Amino acid sequence: KVEVFGSGIEFPDRTVCLARGSLTNMSRCATLLDRVAELRRPTLTAADFIDMDATEEAEWIEELCSRIEPPAEGAPAVCLLDTGVDADHPLLKPSFAKGALFAYRRDDSEDWGLRDHHGHGTKMSGTILYADLAHVLESTEQIKHHVWLESAKILPPKGSNPKELFGAITMDGVAQAELNSPQRNRVVCLATTAPKAKHNGTPSSWSATLDQIASGATDDVDRLIIVCAGNSESSTRGSFPDNVFTESIQDPAQAWNALTVGAYTD
Repeated sequence: KVEVFGSGIEFPDRTVCLARGSLTNMSRCATLLDRVAELRRPTLTAADFIDMDATEEAEWIEELCSRIEPPAEGAPAVCLLDTGVDADHPLLKPSFAKGALFAYRRDDSEDWGLRDHHGHGTKMSGTILYADLAHVLESTEQIKHHVWLESAKILPPKGSNPKELFGAITMDGVAQAELNSPQRNRVVCLATTAPKAKHNGTPSSWSATLDQIASGATDDVDRLIIVCAGNSESSTRGSFPDNVFTESIQDPAQAWNALTVGAYTD
């Protein structure tokens, strides 16, 4: 038995359709073999994994974990400044540097915790290590990680940071990572912006702090800092791409000495 889904996609000399059946059943059908030009495995998409139940997800994760090779001891690190990271996630744990979970504390009475209170930092960590996770899960190849992960939690679990502290909190996150492992080379990845801050391309206290950290103006240590460009306004996304010319990147992405990276999604 071979089950065919839908009517297929028509091309001038071919019809492409999705079918399910065993190789044994397909090989026994002479009429089918006479009409089929080729067989290909269907491409899995992210939606296929998102729709899985917890048991099936765990099986895929366990299989991938068996193929992960952690970074070499002397490999560089990516220090992620975000909402914290759930570093005990099985896909992240092998590549988290020792003692590399930090959080900002203004005083002894303030404790944000180290875990991810939002989910963004954990997802960003997965992107750093795996890029397209669906492709990695579908593959059968060994996965060699070339960077260690570090996490500096710079966003509070409740409320928001005072604007005047944005730069100081960012600097504190970088400093904690460097004090924990001063000999390790690292890239700093700032994955958050101030969406409503108007700058018109001029420096802000936050962007100026990034410039200072990156240039090593105060300590003669050059640093590579990658900062996200921010998000477009949700109310104008329907006018893409025209809104690209009317909206600016968000603070502190206008920093001169940092590398600003933008992205888009379908």
